[in-house]
Amino acid sequence: MVSKLENSCWNALLLLKKQLRLWEEPVRFCFIQFGAKEQIRINSHLEPASDCITALLVLDKTWSGNNYDIPFFAFNGIIELEEHQADSIPEDIRSWIKLYAPYCFLSVISKEMGRTIVVSHFAQTLDGRIATVTGDSKWIGNKSNRIHAHRMRALSDGVLIGTGTMKRDNPKLTVRHVDGPTPIRIILGSSSCNLNSLLDASYSPIWILTDSNFESNKGVEVIEFKSENGYIPTLEIIKHLHDRDIKSVYIEGGTMTTSQFLRENNIDILQLHFSPMILGSGYQSFILPEVKKISDSVHFKSQTFIDVGDSIMFVGEVEKQV
Repeated sequence: MVSKLENSCWNALLLLKKQLRLWEEPVRFCFIQFGAKEQIRINSHLEPASDCITALLVLDKTWSGNNYDIPFFAFNGIIELEEHQADSIPEDIRSWIKLYAPYCFLSVISKEMGRTIVVSHFAQTLDGRIATVTGDSKWIGNKSNRIHAHRMRALSDGVLIGTGTMKRDNPKLTVRHVDGPTPIRIILGSSSCNLNSLLDASYSPIWILTDSNFESNKGVEVIEFKSENGYIPTLEIIKHLHDRDIKSVYIEGGTMTTSQFLRENNIDILQLHFSPMILGSGYQSFILPEVKKISDSVHFKSQTFIDVGDSIMFVGEVEKQV
């Protein structure tokens, strides 16, 4: 059960994401306030209130200290927040801020880098399986992970899956378990599939990214790309999304889609929810080219493990291969 304070914190994070999305100037720091009311200030002071929690989120690397004498969180990379003087904030609220606030800033990072920021998420078993041999995956992830996925959708401009996942799971890709906007729903693939679960669930836009004739439905936009060896280059996808003002996209599978983005060096943040079970067979999380040396494997600039209900989730900023 989410407390009133947690709910207010979440509403403040949604407000932060919305305001940063519209902000045109460089961002040095942001004040976030929640409790009796939610407020955001970007690059300007917000007076603390006795009935609210007020914290400062700092991006400016030249920041030398907290001139406002309140809890503050300093960015170290894209996803890592270092907390300072934050003992006055309840531990669970600090965890929420450290987990979700970085994704509110992805539009800022996107503007700095000039491209869409890509986040990938899997719920997998301890032996790296995301579904059984028959395609059954409900539910490898626990309820807390499903709620987390919906929060991530709400903080993203787009959510993307492959046609294999679409056919197997018939997902809605909406934000149902939490408050927040449903993102643009994007399907990547070369074969037609039944989109009724998407169409019936929401009026949120649906985009199909394809290299072939895809039977179009009313309310569905089909976007054609040229393929290379049967695959649409993920860099072309990212360029197109950026041109369409998609600052962040959340990939929820499947194996081939996520592996292609990772293989082509186009995933920025990877989330892996580990469920305490072993299948011994079924769909793998990743299928990548063989490597002969450990040094050739995928590495991370920074990483952390987060409790998600009775399980844990790995979150890492991918180190791009040169």
